[in-house]
Amino acid sequence: MHDRQQPCDEYQRPWHGHCVDINLEDDWLERLNNLRVFDLINICEGHPKRLSSTVTRHAHIYLKLKDTYLRNLVKDWEIIRPSLLKEVHCLFQDGSTHLNFALTFKVRTGRGRFVYQEGLRLKIRANKVSYGPNLDPAIQAWFEDAVSCTETLDQDLYKWMADLQKTDR
Repeated sequence: MHDRQQPCDEYQRPWHGHCVDINLEDDWLERLNNLRVFDLINICEGHPKRLSSTVTRHAHIYLKLKDTYLRNLVKDWEIIRPSLLKEVHCLFQDGSTHLNFALTFKVRTGRGRFVYQEGLRLKIRANKVSYGPNLDPAIQAWFEDAVSCTETLDQDLYKWMADLQKTDR
């Protein structure tokens, strides 16, 4: 998915000012763009002919926690972490998905600049590679499941953080 500054590639189509992979369903894109605590930063149906990178060979969904929720998550990490880990395990335990959930604190320097960054990224990737120009039924089912699980995680994380904010008052 990239901003549509230039024409879309042959394997893409226009969608709301972006170029997205042609076989991605509008429903998945709408649902992922309507999450409360996560922003969709990348989605790909998988392109198995690209041998150079497993990132583009496998279907995936990449999300980041919205900045407005990051501070509360960091503040309450020790409280939220056990429930979050349990939820992630329950939602993505079927073996069809490679999951990378990373809370990072980075300091970068260079060219006279000092940058401190915090972030939470969720990378969800199908273990199976789809072959052919159309979306493989197994990958289509994977997207259905991954989007649904992501919505559940998003709702639960929102609820946990909202509950913690109420108790802080």
